[in-house]
Amino acid sequence: MAKRRSIHWVIPTNSTLAFLSGCLLALGHHLFYESLNGEIVATGSYHVANSTVSKQQFNIAVGTAFAFIVKSMLAMAITVAYTQLFWRVLRKADRGVRLASADAAFSALQDITALFKVSVWWRHPMLFLIVVLFWALPLASIFTPGTLSVHSVLKETSSMAPVPQLDFLNTNFINVMHTFHQAYHYNGPSTLTQRLVDATAWQGEIFPIDPPAPNASWSLSTWGPGIACANASNGQKSKALESYGSYLLNNSTQDSLAVDAKILPYFSWIKGYGENGSSIPFKAVDLQTQITFDPFYSIPISLMIAFNPNVSNAVYPIFYDKPGENYMDLSYNESVARLEALHGWPRVLSDFTVLRCDVFNSSYDIQFGYTNGAQNITASVQVDREQPSIGADTFYFPTGNGGTWNTTDCNLDTDNRPCYKKEWAAMAAYEGIAHAFNALLSGAITMDNQSSSQITESVLMYTDELAFLNFAQGAQDPAETWRAFPNRDISPLRSSRGSLARALERLFQNITLNVLSEPYLQPNFSNANSISPLANVTFITDHNVYQYDSVTLWVAYSIAVFCTALATLVGYTAMRNNGVAFGADFSTVLRASRIDHTAEASTVEGVSEDDGRKPLPKQLANAMVVIHSTGLQRSEPEDILTKEGGQISSESLGDRLLTRSIMPSDFEE
Repeated sequence: MAKRRSIHWVIPTNSTLAFLSGCLLALGHHLFYESLNGEIVATGSYHVANSTVSKQQFNIAVGTAFAFIVKSMLAMAITVAYTQLFWRVLRKADRGVRLASADAAFSALQDITALFKVSVWWRHPMLFLIVVLFWALPLASIFTPGTLSVHSVLKETSSMAPVPQLDFLNTNFINVMHTFHQAYHYNGPSTLTQRLVDATAWQGEIFPIDPPAPNASWSLSTWGPGIACANASNGQKSKALESYGSYLLNNSTQDSLAVDAKILPYFSWIKGYGENGSSIPFKAVDLQTQITFDPFYSIPISLMIAFNPNVSNAVYPIFYDKPGENYMDLSYNESVARLEALHGWPRVLSDFTVLRCDVFNSSYDIQFGYTNGAQNITASVQVDREQPSIGADTFYFPTGNGGTWNTTDCNLDTDNRPCYKKEWAAMAAYEGIAHAFNALLSGAITMDNQSSSQITESVLMYTDELAFLNFAQGAQDPAETWRAFPNRDISPLRSSRGSLARALERLFQNITLNVLSEPYLQPNFSNANSISPLANVTFITDHNVYQYDSVTLWVAYSIAVFCTALATLVGYTAMRNNGVAFGADFSTVLRASRIDHTAEASTVEGVSEDDGRKPLPKQLANAMVVIHSTGLQRSEPEDILTKEGGQISSESLGDRLLTRSIMPSDFEE
C-alpha cells in the first residue's frame, strides 16, 4: 500500500526555529553591544575554570559567540532548504542521475571544491545560488564582532573637591597694626602682599594654581577688590599741574643737564585723606624730585597718574632763552601765572594726561580650566562704582570681641573694645592690596632716566601711553638695531598691552586672582565660620571606552538574514512540491535509493515501500547496516537484522539489498 504523502512537522519546524533563532540572536548581539557602547572598559577580571579572564576579553568573547551562533542558526536554515531542493531535483530526474554529479551536489555544503563542478551547476542555478549563500554566510560572523572596538576618549565626571578660594577676611593681607584704645590703626600692607603685587606687576600674568587634577574645570563666583581708572576731573588736573609748575619754578637752573633731571614725563602719587598735603603731587614744604606725602594721613584712597610724552618739547622753551642761548633763571618767587605767559607753557597743561584709579568692591565670575596641567583662567569682573571700598574712615580696623564673629552692628563692649565685623576686615584687606599696588606705581621718572617709581619694572611700560618711556631710557627696538641687516627677520621686542587705564584694571584683577596661588592668603578652612573649600569640579579623564558601530553590524546581519530568508522560501517551495520533507541523514539516502531486484514492492517487517521521507520508520530505526570493506568477496549473502518486539530476526540480504540502477544523468552536458 502506498504511503500517504505528507510533510512531517520536524523539518519545517527546525527550519523556522533556526531562522527565527538567528534573527533573535542577531538582535541580542546588537543589544549586548549597545549596552557596552560608551561604557568605560572595565579593568577587573572573571575567574572561570581556574583561569582568569579579563572583563574586556569576556565581552569580546561573548560578541564572538553571538556571531558564531547566529551564523550557525542561519546556516542550519539554509541547509534544510538546500536539502529539500536537492531531493526535488533528484526526484524530477526521470532518467536518473550520474553518481558523480549527485556526489557533487550532495556534498556541496561540506566540500567547497564542489562549486567548481560547472557541469553540475549550470543546469540548476538555484541549487548553485543557495550553495553560494551558504558559503558566503560566515562573512557576517567576521564583520560583526569587529563592530565593537575600544577607543581612548576624554570623559567628564563631576564631584565636589577642594579648590583655592578668595576670602579677604585673612589678616595676612595687612601689616601688624598699632593699637589704640578702641581700634587698631592701619599700618600698611604686609610684606607678603607687597611681594605678590610686585611679582604680578613684573610678570603681568596669572600665577599657576594647583588644580585638583591635571584635567579639570570649575567656576567660582565671589566678591573681591577691583579698580576703575578714568581721566581725572578738570579741577584735579589743574591742581596737579599747578603743583608741578611750582616744582619747576623752585628747581629751575641754567644747567641743561639739571634741567633734564627736573623735567618729569611721568609722575604718580596717592591721593590720601583730606584736601591738603597728599591731594597734590608736590607739597610746598618739600619741593624735591622725590614725591612726599603727609606722614599721618598716609591712607591710600586714590591712585593718581600724570604723563606727557611731549613734555620735553613743551618745557624746554620755558627755560631756554634762544636769542641769547642762555637758560632762564626762574626763582621760586616767580608765579605760576608768570609761567603761563611764557612760550610753551600751555602745552604743558594741555598735553598732560591725568588718570585717577579708585578701588571698588567687585564681583568676580571666574572660570578655571586645566588641560594636561596647562592653565586657562578667565574672569568676568563687574565693578560696583557706587561707592569706593576705601575711604577716609579706613585708617582703623576694629578688633574682635572675645574671638566671636558678630554680623550685627558693631558696638563697644564694657572694655570699650570694638567687636569684629567681616565688612571691616574685608575693607582692611582691600586697603592692603591697594596700598601695595599704589606703592609700586607712585614716584617720578625724569628725562635723564632717573626714576623713583617701580613702574619701569612692570608690564605697564608697554602700554600705548607709556611706551615712549622705553625709548627715553635708551631701549631700542631690535628692528632698529638690526636695520643694517635687511635679510634678517627680526620680530619686535614688545607688543602693546593697550591703553594704560585698561592695563591698570587688568593688572589689578590679576593681582586679585593671584591671591589664589598664595597658601598664606587662603581662608582658615578649619574655622567653623569660614567659607567652604569645596566646589563642583568637572574632571576630564582619559578613559578606554567601548565604541559600537551599529550600522556595520546591521548591514552584515541584514544581508545574511535576507539571503537566509530567500533560501528558506525556496526550501519551503521545494518541500511543498515534493509533498514530503527530507532530512540530511544517511538513512534518507539509503532509504530513498532502495529498489527490489524483482522490481516488486518490498517490505521489511511490515514497512511499505519507503522513499526516504521524514520521519524514519520505527521499524527501521534499529536496523543493522553492514558495509563491506574493499576487496571482500561475498560467498553468502549477509544479513540485515531487524528488531521486532524485542526479537531479532535474520533475513537474507540478497532478498533485502537496497539498490538503485544508475542511468545517464540529466546533469550531464
